[in-house]
Amino acid sequence: MSGTYLLVQPLPYSVHEEGYRQAMKALGLENATPEERIKALLETPPQDLISKIPPSVPVAPAVDRDLIPSALTYAQTADKTEKTLKAKAWCKDLLIGDAQIDVSVLKNSLSIVLLLTMLALSKKASVISVLMPHLKQNAAKRFIAAMRSILSAYPTEAEQIIEKYGLSENTPDEEAFTAVLNFMNDVSFFAPVLKFAQGWDGNAYVYYFNEGNPWDGPWKNRASHILDLAYLFQNYREFLTPAQQAVASAFAEDLFMFCHGLPPWPAVKNGDIENGFTARVYGPSDVKPPAGTVSQPYGGESMRRSILFDYAARVPLDDLAKVAAAFRSGI
Repeated sequence: MSGTYLLVQPLPYSVHEEGYRQAMKALGLENATPEERIKALLETPPQDLISKIPPSVPVAPAVDRDLIPSALTYAQTADKTEKTLKAKAWCKDLLIGDAQIDVSVLKNSLSIVLLLTMLALSKKASVISVLMPHLKQNAAKRFIAAMRSILSAYPTEAEQIIEKYGLSENTPDEEAFTAVLNFMNDVSFFAPVLKFAQGWDGNAYVYYFNEGNPWDGPWKNRASHILDLAYLFQNYREFLTPAQQAVASAFAEDLFMFCHGLPPWPAVKNGDIENGFTARVYGPSDVKPPAGTVSQPYGGESMRRSILFDYAARVPLDDLAKVAAAFRSGI
């Protein structure tokens, strides 16, 4: 649900060591002994850790050559013969999907519990404006610079992708940030869903969650990150309209069917997302039935953009993912 290992790539120990050094400096523990650091970390309130450690410090798994032997690529994920992903040996059926604007939260160091708490208390589904405000400043220029640098081998395609996301160096920050979020959503959340569907050995069931956020805030009426969990568990059912409650019930029923070994809808046939594709779509209930199916992976009622897949034969998704990572890290 709403994220895979392609969203936060594991990093080598050298990168983690540098992040640790930055964190210790930010916490005023740069010259402390290991024992003093451990004591301070144990005694510091969690909210202080979150507020003091800068968002530039990478938060990701580590390549330990044991549990995580290497970072898997989009190409490996879509390859049915690839055996590095150990889950393929024991997990035969896969249910995977995303929310339409999953990238409404980018700071993945927060736990699901914290995100749901924020959703309930503040009635806002996005914390990016609080945790990563620096990303909005000069968003267009920084994103375009990252795109041109990382896709230097594909200059024509880079310029076309920039244009298709509605960006130029003069695009105002607010408008540019929305466009960049659309790109990052496509490469970090949406593309992995289709790559998993292509590469899974067994049955792959794809869903798209498109029901809007009912709470006031910057993401109201958008299918934002973690909202699918609120609908699935229905803890806030009293805040939902009858149509939204119907979406929640349909979503929960389908997932329970899958968990009990029953096919909730047709699986993607042989990993063919062009000719054998089916996805379950939830909402938006103000204009559509609570749930339905689509036969195309993008466009139309799927409410998913095709831009990156229009260039997939020429520009590797792994390179496009590096653009998103560079933008997030400020490189």
